[in-house]
Amino acid sequence: MTATLSSGPASDGGSALRRFVRWWGGELAALVPGALRRAAGLESPEWLILAQADALRLRRRRGDGLVDLGGLDALPARAVDARIVLQIPAERAFVKTVRLPLAAAENLPEVLAFEMDRQTPFQPDQVHFGYTVLARDPAGKTLRVRLSVVPRAAVAELLGTLRRREITPDAIEVVDADRLIDVPGGGPAATGIGRLNGLLGTLCLLLLIAALASPLAAGYVRIADMERRIADLTPRAEAGLARRGDADRRTEGALRAVAARAAAPAATAVLEEVTRLLPDDTWLAQFNIVAGRVEIEGSTASATALVPLLEGSPLFTAVSFRAPLTTNAVTRREHFQFVIELAPR
Repeated sequence: MTATLSSGPASDGGSALRRFVRWWGGELAALVPGALRRAAGLESPEWLILAQADALRLRRRRGDGLVDLGGLDALPARAVDARIVLQIPAERAFVKTVRLPLAAAENLPEVLAFEMDRQTPFQPDQVHFGYTVLARDPAGKTLRVRLSVVPRAAVAELLGTLRRREITPDAIEVVDADRLIDVPGGGPAATGIGRLNGLLGTLCLLLLIAALASPLAAGYVRIADMERRIADLTPRAEAGLARRGDADRRTEGALRAVAARAAAPAATAVLEEVTRLLPDDTWLAQFNIVAGRVEIEGSTASATALVPLLEGSPLFTAVSFRAPLTTNAVTRREHFQFVIELAPR
């Protein structure tokens, strides 16, 4: 989708039609491979708006680098073929690496939203987030994912500032991290173009159904026959799998118990490591080692700053929040509850 920067409503239908033609041309160009688009000069320019602490800076990509253009006044009044990306500095976001079961890859956005209050000090409805899969471990059946989180209030304030200048970003990203996947675009498209887009989308869908209907009908007959054969064999297969599954579960449970006992580090070593890593201004009220995990509770000046310190230890693999953070109104110290996964020896 291309960005549209408008300085006011269209004065006539011709302007709306020209905008639609440019938009439709951009959508068709997006179907062309990237190398051909660049060779033919069809690649849409991308404007980057960096949200600094005291100002919004305009930048553009050039080759593998960035060119600083100054303030937003350098942005053209109309840039119909441009993409606008709002960039949030990493220090204004919460970025961490999490480990998840490999099966989570099939529904990763939903899994990350469900895990949000364990992996971050926020509730899912308080943030926008993005992610990047860093590594897959088929042997260990785990997935390493970088999670980037930005509070919704911060994004809404920046979008409001841009909207007052009639600028609507196409995407929002954390610098050197991830694009946020659940941030809606700006205001709705012009009514006439919106209806025409809907009509074109419906027409394309009908053409696709017509093209697929003929081979699907023949395939359906073959699939129905195969399903009948599978139904005849299913009871015997399920009975055999059930017997094998019972034996496998008993063996796996015994092996897991032995491996867990052998892999768990000594309690004294864990306590010594936690004591070494935590800053002097951090107080612990609770310390437990349960089933390969360390549970700690206490207070500190900044709980989020403790996460990278603990995850940097070779004894630990991941740190999650067992409960939301709370702040003492008098001392301004944060009360935290962490669950720390122990690394196998």
